[in-house]
Amino acid sequence: MMALMLPLMMERSAPGAIVLDIAPTRRLSEMLREHAGGAYTSIDFDPAADGRRVDVQASITMMPIRTGGVGLALCSHVLEHVPNDRVAIAEIRRTLGPDGVALIQVPRRLGVVTDEDPHASREERVARFGQADHVRYYGDDFEERLEAAGLRVLNTTYSRILPLPLLRLIGAANDEELWVATTGADPRPFVDTQSTVATLARSLMGSRATERELEEARKEAALWRSHYEWLHNRPAIRVAAYAKRRFKSLVPRSRTK
Repeated sequence: MMALMLPLMMERSAPGAIVLDIAPTRRLSEMLREHAGGAYTSIDFDPAADGRRVDVQASITMMPIRTGGVGLALCSHVLEHVPNDRVAIAEIRRTLGPDGVALIQVPRRLGVVTDEDPHASREERVARFGQADHVRYYGDDFEERLEAAGLRVLNTTYSRILPLPLLRLIGAANDEELWVATTGADPRPFVDTQSTVATLARSLMGSRATERELEEARKEAALWRSHYEWLHNRPAIRVAAYAKRRFKSLVPRSRTK
């Protein structure tokens, strides 16, 4: 899914803007470098740990990237590893240009606030956060952390971007969350359902997809996009979502260790 969305977002990036890949994966790194050429920059704090080859070895909390120089940033499953994630988020905000966009993914549990402890033992991290190298498990307040750094955020899932028939065709997890963050521009146009469906249609044509399945997917994508935009603009829904977050932040939470 991410491999299909990134080229579309690069098309919307300002000419000459940096395409920043934080803790890159091999497949996406190769694809991004092919599309972005010299604008592509990969960065990692400890690339040897995962056998990565990067352009710059540095921490996400202190990136040697010029302020406002990034047109597209990819930060997928990185922040849960960083002891001071608020500094890392502020660095994403600092480097992101006025017309840029950051795609962010983290593990999250709904109905709770973020559980974190950078000083927890290896065993406790596995028990609480799922991995020995994780220092937190995000909760309902993740958007607030992004917004506190000055980012404008859209939370979505693949099932809101693509219709279920296409998700089934490519075997994607339809409930995987994605945060689209900008420094001021409306983040919604970056998640262009119709363009993504068209890209998928071209890539799947002649393989598993049939004309009938693709047409069904296009129609469902249009319906989902219309429905999602209607929901997003409903004042009552926005107020209810805000009240829910505020209520949860005020309720004390007991924690067992």
